[in-house]
Amino acid sequence: MSMAEAIVACSQHSESRGCIGDVSCNWNARSPYIRCAMNPGGECQGCKDYEGA
Repeated sequence: MSMAEAIVACSQHSESRGCIGDVSCNWNARSPYIRCAMNPGGECQGCKDYEGA
């Protein structure tokens, strides 16, 4: 999924179910339920595994 596709997919969810986390990270799950594969419960800011798309 490209970055543009991820942003569109997230924006199609209602605000209460939008994608969580930083969608500019390659590890982001682009899901309203799971943040990412590397740090599913943590915050994105300052994450040691961040990989920009």
